[in-house]
Order: sequence, then structure tokens, then C-alpha cells
Amino acid sequence: MSGRRLFVGIFPPAELSARVHAAVSPALRSTDFRIVPAGEIHLTLRFLGETPAENIPALVEFLRGTIRPGLRSAPPVIRVAGTGAFPDPQAARVLWAGIDDPENRLARLAAAVGESKPYTPHLTVARCRGVRAPKPFLDLALDLPWTPEEVVLVESRPGASGPDRFPLIEAFRLSSDSP
Repeated sequence: MSGRRLFVGIFPPAELSARVHAAVSPALRSTDFRIVPAGEIHLTLRFLGETPAENIPALVEFLRGTIRPGLRSAPPVIRVAGTGAFPDPQAARVLWAGIDDPENRLARLAAAVGESKPYTPHLTVARCRGVRAPKPFLDLALDLPWTPEEVVLVESRPGASGPDRFPLIEAFRLSSDSP
């Protein structure tokens, strides 16, 4: 039985990813930080992990029946706003750009696709090994509007880059007027 490492997520438009990348890169010049390439920046709704290949068609059908009905209206209007670190700024492992979602629609969408953990929407912009997040990064005043257009089911291939990093399995439009 072979499996694929999958997640359900949302990729920002290329222009937005490029703007986020350009804003955070100068603040993360140290070799302590591995900056996520602009084309790989995404918002994860649910990480599925290793998924048997034979389960993928049923997963696609579940998502097809869940995503748009779970949203029940137009796509959310959100903002990329602020920065932070997980687990905390003093011993960071992940640096992120925050997502301001005043109606909590992304959290509801994450729950609809099966995320059971508390949900904090964010864009991972860099990884590190337990170092202090730089003050210039934490002080960034990001304020970028974004209306997501689709949710995707993708495979995550660690070690790959470019288009091979996250091959698309299926895309699900968010607007109620599209197929």
C-alpha cells in the first residue's frame, strides 16, 4: 500500500506571495532562517499526512461536497496582517505572516474539512531551529487584502522545489457561481 503526504490548503495569488516574500526577506538575512520561496507560501487548512492512494478518490469527493457548502456564501475577505512565531518568538521554529479573518470563516472552513485542532490561520514564511525571532521581522506591519478563490488538495514532497514541491491533486472553487 503506497501513500502520498497530503494537505488541504489555499495558495495566495503569485503577486501577494511575492509581496509577502519581499517584505520578510530583508528581516531574515541570517543563515539561521530558511525562507520559504514565494511560490511555496500557502495557508494550510488541514494537514492529512501520509494518505493511502486508494483513499484519495473518496477524499476528493468528501472535499467536493464539503468546501463550498461549508462556506455558505462568497469567499472570505481576509488580510495578511502582522507576523509572529511558533511556538514563541524566543525559541522560534516557524516564522509566519498572520491572517486577519474577522468573521472566522477560515476556522469554520478548516473544521468543515476535518481539522480538529485549534486553528490559527497563517502563512509560514520561514523555518528555523529554536532561535529568537528578529525584532525587525516581528515589527513588520503587513496589511495586504486577499480574497481566496479556491481550496486545493495537494501532495507535499519534502526536499522537492518549484512545481514539484506541491503537485495539485484537485482544486475546489470557493465562489458559489463557479463550477
